[in-house]
Amino acid sequence: MVCSIQSLMRRLAAGVAVLALVLLLVACGGGNTGKSSNSNNATSANPVKQVVPTTLATGTATAGQTSLTKTYTGTGFTMKYPADWKLTTSSTEAAFTDPSGSYNLTIGSTPNPNGTKIADQLAENGIAGAKTNLKNVQTVNLAQTTDIGGQPWSQRSITGSSVLNGQSSDIEAVVLANNHPAHTTATKGYVIVYVAAKDMFDQARTKYFQPMLQSFKYVS
Repeated sequence: MVCSIQSLMRRLAAGVAVLALVLLLVACGGGNTGKSSNSNNATSANPVKQVVPTTLATGTATAGQTSLTKTYTGTGFTMKYPADWKLTTSSTEAAFTDPSGSYNLTIGSTPNPNGTKIADQLAENGIAGAKTNLKNVQTVNLAQTTDIGGQPWSQRSITGSSVLNGQSSDIEAVVLANNHPAHTTATKGYVIVYVAAKDMFDQARTKYFQPMLQSFKYVS
């Protein structure tokens, strides 16, 4: 089961981020360049269940959270992560994975001049990529935006299952997207994907993902 989950973490996180970033430069679907129809706020007739906080406050990690002792400097940002986590980088992505391979957070960026693809589109593209690797997909209702590094990010989440080596694994994933700096020729599209086995997701989010996201800062 562990090997199955590890393989799925790598495939899902990498696939989501890569697809979302590629679609920055490729028209998709009906070529919609306006705001996503899924960007309604939480005041609709069916209230949104906010399973991920709408604001990730900065500060010292609270009880139950892990200590972040290493700092990664990426393209225009920094983020702290646990000392025992594995860091894998490429020219466009950085992937952080816990020692057991059960938890993964991946950050990717690519040029998106003037923010041609808005954050909602990047997040939706990421979710579309995740769905291609999963069965029995269900949307997790959560606030459509969250604050990271002092800026609003679009966010989407799903659960689903995948069969690898004859074993079925249930996972939960959150996709976050942002353009920075906004509306300039130097704008980059940033996508963050964090993934864990469904039965461990809440624990992973509290102990690892939230503290890591709280430490995220743009530096340019």
